Amino acid sequence: MKALLLATPPVAPLDRFARGAMLRLGEVPILEIQVDLLRQHGVSDVLLGLGQGGEAIADHFGDGRRFGVRMASLWSRRAAFTIADLRTARSFLDDSFLLLSANALVATDFDSLLAEHHRACAHATIVRPGTGPDPADINLMLIEPAALTRLPAATPLADIRFLASTLGDHGAIVHRACLPLTGHPVMTPAQYLDMHWQCLAQAWPGGAPHGQVHPSGLRCGINVRIDPRRCRIQGPVQIDGGACIEDGASLLGPCHIGAGAVIEAGACIERSVVLAHARVGGHAHLRNAITDGRHCLLDDGTRIELEHADLGWLIGLARQSGTSRGASEQRFLDRLS
Repeated sequence: MKALLLATPPVAPLDRFARGAMLRLGEVPILEIQVDLLRQHGVSDVLLGLGQGGEAIADHFGDGRRFGVRMASLWSRRAAFTIADLRTARSFLDDSFLLLSANALVATDFDSLLAEHHRACAHATIVRPGTGPDPADINLMLIEPAALTRLPAATPLADIRFLASTLGDHGAIVHRACLPLTGHPVMTPAQYLDMHWQCLAQAWPGGAPHGQVHPSGLRCGINVRIDPRRCRIQGPVQIDGGACIEDGASLLGPCHIGAGAVIEAGACIERSVVLAHARVGGHAHLRNAITDGRHCLLDDGTRIELEHADLGWLIGLARQSGTSRGASEQRFLDRLS
């Protein structure tokens, strides 16, 4: 089976946390987890739909050999992929193929989906809402290449609900398959946090927690500096390799501390994600937040530009020197203590 994966970079405000144009769960790109899920379910060929800024994605995946699939890239100069962009991919899209978007992780029984698609003699098949997340939110469709010839060249591909409706308006048979569907959109800070918590619960195999397990629900990668006896820990907590958790810090799960991050004594991380190489100062209390040391996002979408807000002394980059507080800042903190 083949799949067209529209690997567009994440939208604001999550784009601030993309490295190589990809959001990550720990050090693993979400796109990589999706490709592995496709491989596990019998997909052998993946065509990456790439646009502006997609060079880093193409370099990361290459020909797909190290991910167990064959991969190629389809480039678009448009802001959104359309039917017109597929004209150069006719040799690849020569049979029924899956259409997915990078703004979600999705898994289902693709073999059963293909069988039901053929039994229904459908031009396109989506999974019926009610058996899992709404396909309009996770963007998954099984489609026949011939069906696309019915549509205007400017028809966008990323909105499955609109695409299914447009196909129906042009006389195509659109079938809704009743199959279990596991899916999770990743378009908002709250969804990004929730995906981390699902991975800590091992709901997504590619992003499952790793490392040595402690009775407190703590998992540590290699070369993590922490003394669990001197920290307040309530699992589940994942700490990636090379991170440093100073004595007196609090980690109240679920939370995820990225590789090389530094959590200073007195800091409290609660239901939050601290990305790789960020530093959280001892007077900080992060709750329902994501930070990379430059930016901070709350689950309700509130955005704080740490450098512009002159909060670099509180949350910053672990790799940067000069994180000491100024005299006025220290006097302010002394009055609070």
